[in-house]
Amino acid sequence: MTTKNPNKHRTPDSQEEELGTSISSIRAEIQTLQKRKRLLTSSLLTTNQIQSLLTTPPKEATNTLETLSPLVQAAGKHNTSNHHRIAFGATTFPFKDPSPTANSQTKNLLGVRIDVCARNGRFAKPYYILLRSERSHVAGKESTRRLRVHRHTIPSFISVAKLEAVYLPRARGSTHQDEEEGDTSSEDSPSKKQPSTRKQDLSAFVRELRRELVAWHMRVDAIDLLREWVGLVDSEGRVIPSEDVSPDPIV
Repeated sequence: MTTKNPNKHRTPDSQEEELGTSISSIRAEIQTLQKRKRLLTSSLLTTNQIQSLLTTPPKEATNTLETLSPLVQAAGKHNTSNHHRIAFGATTFPFKDPSPTANSQTKNLLGVRIDVCARNGRFAKPYYILLRSERSHVAGKESTRRLRVHRHTIPSFISVAKLEAVYLPRARGSTHQDEEEGDTSSEDSPSKKQPSTRKQDLSAFVRELRRELVAWHMRVDAIDLLREWVGLVDSEGRVIPSEDVSPDPIV
């Protein structure tokens, strides 16, 4: 007994038409299901139970945040601080002089913090500059306020006075109350000998000062790298200070 194959006498055109019809019906069913899904989603989100869950945070999450280890919280703050220091090499902040003898000019100061990253990926100790705003009195002209370096933690081999004279010059022919009081914080500054009326540029002053600090740290890192290459390290891998290294005998 022989059986007949129903697809034996089908033409390619009829098979293609049948497949096209099946695909169209499947697509229509998918669209219907998607519409129903959107309808059910919107209906669920508008219910009172779901809205209360969305607006009220769960108590377990709050308790978890409160019971976090202080080390974890400190690590998070440290990472945030490092990200800020990487993105911004210099930042400003207001500062009030806690000294009881501070006058009106030195009471409210503008602080500048400069961060420099070393070769080992760690940040060096921040450098700080405190600027005070003083009023310059010029004969026949309206008094203006100008910035002047009050205190700083910059190394002494970087001349802050010269940079101040270039980027934070004083007004020509101005008189200052602190000079009458005998302030000698910037007595070596060339701005006293040749006062200028040029406009002050605080951004350029901080940028040039940070460039000097970065160049100094790069020189220190290069010297440390050379000392590591020649093997001037102890058993624990720490660099031996140069004064503790004995020179080789001369033959």
